Amino acid sequence: MGRLRGALACILGLIALIWCRVFIGLPVEPSVVPAACDYLIGFVDYVLTVDTYHPTSEASHLYLELARTIYRSNHVDPRDSLAWKDITKHFSNECLGHVNMTKLASVCEYLNMLRRSFLCPRADVAPPLSPHTPRPLNTTMKDIVIVGAGPSGLLSALVSYSSIPLREGDTIPVRIYEKRSPFTRDIWFDLVSEPWSSSVYNLTAWGWMIQQGLNHKVIQHTNTTIISTSSQMVERFLTKIVNILGMDVHYNTSFISLTPSSGDHGNQYVANFMDSVGQLHGVPCSMLVGADGARSRVRDSLHSLFGDTSSSAFVVQDRFTLASSSAGKKHVPGIHQAALLINFRPDATDGSCPKIATDKKGQPYGAWQPSFFVKGVSSVWKRFYPGHCQMQVLFTHEYGKQLVLKYDTMKQHSPSQHTVATHHDEWQDAAIPWTTILDVMRVVLNPPPPSVSKLQLMVARRPYTPSQFDLSIFKIEIAKAAHVLSVPSSESHTPFIGWLAGDAALTAHFRLGIGINNVFNSMNDAGQLISAWVGVHLHMDSTASEDLHAALAWFRTRSEVRANAMVDFQLSAMYYEAYCGLAISFNVSRPIVSVPLEVHAPNKDYFDFTNLG
Repeated sequence: MGRLRGALACILGLIALIWCRVFIGLPVEPSVVPAACDYLIGFVDYVLTVDTYHPTSEASHLYLELARTIYRSNHVDPRDSLAWKDITKHFSNECLGHVNMTKLASVCEYLNMLRRSFLCPRADVAPPLSPHTPRPLNTTMKDIVIVGAGPSGLLSALVSYSSIPLREGDTIPVRIYEKRSPFTRDIWFDLVSEPWSSSVYNLTAWGWMIQQGLNHKVIQHTNTTIISTSSQMVERFLTKIVNILGMDVHYNTSFISLTPSSGDHGNQYVANFMDSVGQLHGVPCSMLVGADGARSRVRDSLHSLFGDTSSSAFVVQDRFTLASSSAGKKHVPGIHQAALLINFRPDATDGSCPKIATDKKGQPYGAWQPSFFVKGVSSVWKRFYPGHCQMQVLFTHEYGKQLVLKYDTMKQHSPSQHTVATHHDEWQDAAIPWTTILDVMRVVLNPPPPSVSKLQLMVARRPYTPSQFDLSIFKIEIAKAAHVLSVPSSESHTPFIGWLAGDAALTAHFRLGIGINNVFNSMNDAGQLISAWVGVHLHMDSTASEDLHAALAWFRTRSEVRANAMVDFQLSAMYYEAYCGLAISFNVSRPIVSVPLEVHAPNKDYFDFTNLG
């Protein structure tokens, strides 16, 4: 109902403005846009275009401040929608006559979507403090520090924001740090709708479909929607939301360590960072979130302070329950799957990718079709979109093991690993199975490259340097953090909490597409934990402390159940595909944690799980 009211408010405002144009004389088809009105046009484009925010752009900062002002409109209750006047009061009638009214209505709807998604839940779960309400005596709550501005880190920031009660004018105590430059990740994945994951539902509720400039593909199946897009697109989309809500991301800043510090109340810790010019910064924090990937420094730091230092912080998994099997845990020492990632150079004129081969009915090749013709290949997957042409080749266990060993050995002993290379990296010429790749291309591309040399030119990073190939061979392993949640052992009414998100907690096989979808699914549990933690810092009473202990136990249990299900799911898929030569798919009409794998024999006949093992 709230969404309907918001849409009606925008539409009625649009009708009123059109009436004013006709009867009051505002221009309907302006020919010249006054320079003073460029700001309004730029603002509309900023809000509605996913890739228009640039951290170093002065104009972007001006647009962002206006979007924040409108989003927070003081006189509007969080549960009410913004009206048209909340947008248009910031601009003159003359300028309003020079902007696309449909776009301006979309701006209104987009900001209403953010209010419904983030202001309303916060008001319901933790009502904002009145401006006249004195602060609680306890002032021990420091910032929530999030390390990593990939999708996991940005989602952690959003759930943190929704869980913290604030007074008008309060600084949001959430800081986000990222060691990379903005938006450099080009990994592609599939976001799947419920019941598999809440990712599509949340993105849609946050205005994904309103945004322009998205490089994505929406695939509609029966009762299922899949959004295939890149990490970079999701990061741009979520970063804009994080910024509008009032949080900033500090880029090119690396996490170094977590150190204890003295404090009068409870446990005090400082997160230490180094910026791009080598300057060290200490940030006091009461909560630290590690969303910094599989090589997480946060995970290692938490483990050294609070974990069992005689054991590893990150453990490669090799025991798993075969999907739908009651035979107990299966142990496959060193289980992994070898993969080859190839990035073809898009066409220089239109960004198109190599053409895919089709069958007599005009259907593209199946992912498993190459395995019938090329020895050692399990399946081939493509991510071909304008400007991005990636192909993923997965291998059988024995063949893939030999490939990885040869590739890693030759790379380790190559001169360019130790000196600045001024010549072709000849090791890559010898380490890559070019003949096998060419055989795969003869199955999946039309026309295929006629020779290895032509294939090499298709995957060269730069023209005329055909040994600088944009591809890599590596092995995929599934590793899990020893502890996803870290709390000091000493009793305290206001404890420090550290927890892990995304690949820092559990690595994901990119082919199965469960990593990012699982992060969306885990955010509700994180929200309960943060709300209980905030309650302790605000109230410091026994009830709040009991609530926090219950939330900690709930978070541990849920995280462990989810992680174990993900391990079983991924290792089962890898085992069946790489070790048994079977074809693997999964049923997205069921939740991730139910391990809905579907296994097929090489002849594509269905095999029941209970007959495998």
